Amino acid sequence: MIHSIFLNAYTTADAFGVLIFLGLFTLSILTWSVGLHKIQEIRAIEKKQKALQIYMHAFSGDIFEEGRMFSSMAPLATIQRTAEALLEKNALHASENSPEGYFSENVSSFLSERDMFLLAEISSNALHELQKTLRHNLFLLSVITTLAPFLGLLGTVWGILITFGQMQGSTANPLTNQAILGGLSTALTTTVLGLLIAIPSLLFYTYLSNRISSIFGDAESLLTDALFKIETFYRKP
Repeated sequence: MIHSIFLNAYTTADAFGVLIFLGLFTLSILTWSVGLHKIQEIRAIEKKQKALQIYMHAFSGDIFEEGRMFSSMAPLATIQRTAEALLEKNALHASENSPEGYFSENVSSFLSERDMFLLAEISSNALHELQKTLRHNLFLLSVITTLAPFLGLLGTVWGILITFGQMQGSTANPLTNQAILGGLSTALTTTVLGLLIAIPSLLFYTYLSNRISSIFGDAESLLTDALFKIETFYRKP
């Protein structure tokens, strides 16, 4: 029943009314596509974060021993690559300056205070990149929440204009009556469609924004914990 009402409104609309309907349908597709995709993306990240939190709390030794755990989350993978590069550089430097006959594999790797400062800076940049990734395309939901009701209102005003314009003619003409009904149908259904699109878009945006804030906070805690463990295990005495 409802489906036929919208379909009849679309088929009886004039050219401009059809464009408004197509615009609303496009906004609806964008809303559900972006919303559902972001939910899947966020759930995948949350699953990785929970696994990393368990790993970080349970492990007290060299946290790079299980490097595959860090590779599952971009900020931590960046920290791991940087720390390993610094450790390799420092070990090579220590080996080159060690007494003759002292094997390089016996030289302990370490991180200086400057190295830890660099890791902290890279950690901050990695968090910023994570936030950009999480919020990618989220602005579309905010735009749709505002745009959809206005587009529906435009259809309403246009339908009323069409109706009043046709009422100035003879209402006995079947074509005129059909145009009047089409205008009224456009006026009513576009407003409903606009609201039916804006409401899910607003719910998606609010829900996703809260989840993203939670993920970002957990990522900050994970990176802080990782930097602390790296400093504890690798910091030069």
